[in-house]
Amino acid sequence: MTENATNEDTSTKAYELAKFKKELLSLCISEMGLRCLSKATKSNYLRVIQIVLAKMPEKQTGQTFQKTSREHLVSLEERGLSNSSLVQASAGINLALQVIREKDLGYREWKPPRRKSRRIFSYVPSNSEVLGMLKKTQTPLEHAIVATASYTGMRIAELANLKIEDLKKENMTILIRNGKGGKDRIIPFPSTLRDILVTYYRSCKPKEYLFCDESTKEKLTTHQIGALWNKIKARHPELPLKGIHCLRHFFATRMITLGTNIITLQNILGHAHPTTTMRYLHMTTAMTQIAQKTMDTILAKA
Repeated sequence: MTENATNEDTSTKAYELAKFKKELLSLCISEMGLRCLSKATKSNYLRVIQIVLAKMPEKQTGQTFQKTSREHLVSLEERGLSNSSLVQASAGINLALQVIREKDLGYREWKPPRRKSRRIFSYVPSNSEVLGMLKKTQTPLEHAIVATASYTGMRIAELANLKIEDLKKENMTILIRNGKGGKDRIIPFPSTLRDILVTYYRSCKPKEYLFCDESTKEKLTTHQIGALWNKIKARHPELPLKGIHCLRHFFATRMITLGTNIITLQNILGHAHPTTTMRYLHMTTAMTQIAQKTMDTILAKA
């Protein structure tokens, strides 16, 4: 084979691979849109699919994609990534393989094994610790974000997307738009939180979105809220805090301790299934103590 023919063959393979990648990404984006996946989930799925595509050799078949996917998942396992990261990577690859199968791009047999979720209990700050964090916030914005997360149990994306018009002072409710799973819900608006947000509003004067940059008035992204939380967390090195999601755990466990039933709490938190909400029973110290006393009584009568 001549040098020109070899170059043409290489160029053709490169073109076919680029075409395959473009088509697959386009189909995956369409599939994610049909499934109403959240923006964060779409981003995570696309990232793992793009990583696998970047690792693919010149061949552009579905079998090549599945082989490269398997190798990628093995490498993630060897790197010791968290179980949730591995579950998400497998889910993203499964979506791409389903698209390949449905569009007859070469899928035949293998798909990533479904991983079982692991129940790992995060640190839940106590009532006094959350009050201490609120007292040590340094700006009205910090105070408002910590208070809103603690008093409502909102997810970080819900905090970022909260609009001023969603706060209903007339009936003291908050409208959560497009929560996880693309669902809207209405939650209570505590009067204590309202007073905090009034103080914040007068100081920062947001325009559309409640939590915004004080100078530009642009809405804060989830990354910016996360960075703000990291600054607050750094002031409390004695607490083994992780992400701002721990305040959602705090809210849920406090609500259970104070007698809120599971179905009501499920609706407030926006869980699709009550079993997800029931895990907070295991994270509630008061419930554990009650169970221990009951068991002691049973054993004493035995």
